[in-house]
Amino acid sequence: MAYFPEEVVEQILGYVTSHRDRNATSLVCRAWYHIERRCRRSVLVSNCYAVRPERVLVRFPSMRSLSVKGKPHFADFDLVPVGWGATADAWVDSCARACPDLEELQLKRMVVTDECLKLISGSFTNFKSLVLVSCEGFSTAGLATIATNCRFLKELDLQESVVRHRGHHWINCFPKPSTELESLNFACLSGEVNASALETLVARSPNLKRLRLNRAVPFDVLYRILGRTPKLEDLGTGSFVRGNNPAAYVSLFSALGKCSSLKSLSGFWDATGLFLRGIFSICKNLTCLNLSYAPLIQSADLINIIRRCTKLHVLWLLDHIGDEGLKVVAFSCPDLQELRVFPGNANTTTVTEEGLVAISSGCRNLQSVLYFCNRMTNAALITVAKNCPQLTSFRLCILELSSADAMTGQPLDEGFGAIVQSCKGLRRLSMSGLLTDCVFLYIGMYAEKLEMLSVAFVGGSDDGMVYVLNGCKNLKKLEIRDSPFGDTALLAGVDRYEAMRSLWMSSCNITLGGCKTLAASMPGVNVEVINEAGASIDEADEESSNAKKVEKLYLYRTIAGPRGDAPGFVSILCLLWTQYSYCLRISRVQLISCTMNNPCDYCKRLGYGQYPSEYDDEAPVPPALPIPFCRCPPGDIPVEVRQSRNPKTAGRVCYDPAVPKRWKTMPYNEFRRWVPPPPNPAPMTEEEKQEASIVRVKNPPLCHCGVRAKLQRPNIVVPPKFTPFFRCSLKTHDGWPLCDFNKYIYGPRSHWSTEEELREFETGMKPWPYLRREYGKKAYDRAGFEECIAYWRKNRDKYPRPLTNKERNFIELTEKEREAEKRG
Repeated sequence: MAYFPEEVVEQILGYVTSHRDRNATSLVCRAWYHIERRCRRSVLVSNCYAVRPERVLVRFPSMRSLSVKGKPHFADFDLVPVGWGATADAWVDSCARACPDLEELQLKRMVVTDECLKLISGSFTNFKSLVLVSCEGFSTAGLATIATNCRFLKELDLQESVVRHRGHHWINCFPKPSTELESLNFACLSGEVNASALETLVARSPNLKRLRLNRAVPFDVLYRILGRTPKLEDLGTGSFVRGNNPAAYVSLFSALGKCSSLKSLSGFWDATGLFLRGIFSICKNLTCLNLSYAPLIQSADLINIIRRCTKLHVLWLLDHIGDEGLKVVAFSCPDLQELRVFPGNANTTTVTEEGLVAISSGCRNLQSVLYFCNRMTNAALITVAKNCPQLTSFRLCILELSSADAMTGQPLDEGFGAIVQSCKGLRRLSMSGLLTDCVFLYIGMYAEKLEMLSVAFVGGSDDGMVYVLNGCKNLKKLEIRDSPFGDTALLAGVDRYEAMRSLWMSSCNITLGGCKTLAASMPGVNVEVINEAGASIDEADEESSNAKKVEKLYLYRTIAGPRGDAPGFVSILCLLWTQYSYCLRISRVQLISCTMNNPCDYCKRLGYGQYPSEYDDEAPVPPALPIPFCRCPPGDIPVEVRQSRNPKTAGRVCYDPAVPKRWKTMPYNEFRRWVPPPPNPAPMTEEEKQEASIVRVKNPPLCHCGVRAKLQRPNIVVPPKFTPFFRCSLKTHDGWPLCDFNKYIYGPRSHWSTEEELREFETGMKPWPYLRREYGKKAYDRAGFEECIAYWRKNRDKYPRPLTNKERNFIELTEKEREAEKRG
């Protein structure tokens, strides 16, 4: 499609509406990148600190809709301290100056002030939609400015936001004589609402399709509103206590019966079962029912409603319904796609695994589950996985901490393992209960499309987190609280964090020293340490502070550097990209990354960009053990041995630190080489190979990760393309095996040196008992120093060293002069 005109490509991209697909489109080529950025109308920023607003506005000059997310997800559970940040001032101010044509703005978990709302109302002349989800910091005075100045407003949605009450006059501020409102949601408001003004507003809004009221709207006002909204599709009722009288009761039932377009119903503040009989007439048309704000409705009344809702796709309930009620849901709602069961009491719940099993048996199209219960079993989870393979979101919360299988007392590893193995499209998973590292191994092996994982009070060691980071290649958000994961697990994901969106860890075993090491290894990531006590990091006593446990850690990818509005209890350990120079190879010593402002003595002496000479006899020989530390800041990262696999540079060996990419550290004499001589045993006969192959197929060996290796077989061709071999069954984020385990099907002979013999060999008391082999065959262990040098000297003429830039330029200049002489 490269030959298509840009106008054609732009028209095609207009049909691509998904943010994920648009992002992928911009990566096709440079031309598509510029076309996509010019024609993009809707932009989603998943982290307000991941990029500066100015950069977003420069890249997308035609933006009309902007969605920005602020605080981490755990802010919904009060785990993020008050005053952490995520203010909307910078985004609103930048949009007001550079994007006056903005029409839609959605903010989630952000601090929005009345000044922000005033700036929004006065800067965007054609503003149509404002959605504030779980936001705080504003009042009804700010809503009044929006209603007054945004004359083309179609949507005002306040979901779960905290709004200060400063009068109820904001309802009167919408334009007259008519409005273009299509959606109005103020269910989260706690203050009084002018009932007459609300009735008048609804009457002036003929296109209103979605209306959600707060609990201050009286009962007798609701039926008058319904009589003036013929196109209403989504209704959130007000209070069922205030304004309650028999006449209003009859009028409400009559008005509801005329709402033929109503598809979604919510609210029912303080309602009892008596009032629910009035909605029986509209139950048959409902596709969405939210009764999670109705704690006074008993199980029998809930069952009477749900039996009549046969077309439900979304159902939110309290656990008052019980297991028997969930069985009715399973029988009456076969098309159910989303189910959420919330606890009516914070400490106890009345639903168990029986209700979840019943739901999975009757609702085979289920895609999203949020389930609070007091017990669970592996058998129930296995049944759910078998019955509902289309699940994309599964969140299970067992209120009793570290609760085991209610029947067997075993961990719930097998149950959650069945979920991730059967539900191939699973993208979001939340787990609780008694879980070991085994369940994280299952997640790393089978949850290929998992994007968000939340866990609490689970795990046994650092291995669990390592399994997830290495196996889930599409993981974007990882949230952990009250789990035993420490610095080893944190640093094991250093190669994954730049591909992820964020990592949250609270009440874990990570230390400040581990966070500093991580920050030094990843300049493109902000590492925030949150200490609610208010004490900052003590730079003077660095050794003691490095051993302190971190209360809360929030790590996120960014191209904007450290934020400037961090409060005193937040310490940012981020290192900017500009603080780093490129990696430098230094002859015989180390490969280092150092700051341009304070280079180490080797950088000063040798200069930047120098490589070791291949004619140096000592080039492949690093210093003896122990392995030294890199001399550049922070100075506590051990260098690692590296050697090229290319035959032309096979003799070059150097040290490599963990900046900016961490490699596995191992002693020099254990380093894997491709140069002779390997310590291979004597060759096996064909009979020995066949006998060993039969045994190893039945009992596969364990790879370096401790997992059964996977046998790789060639296709059925004669002769076979390769010999079958075992390799690691776990995959990294880019599809490669997790470890370098690689053994033929018949395996090597097992008469390797003992630990005592190895100590004698390493100290020089005995020579290494190696057998020589031809160059190019794999060796999995040590190589002798003298043989490396001898091989290199023998083959240096065969494989000459690469030319330097000066030599290459000199040769090119000489050739040009010769050509010029020939032409002359």
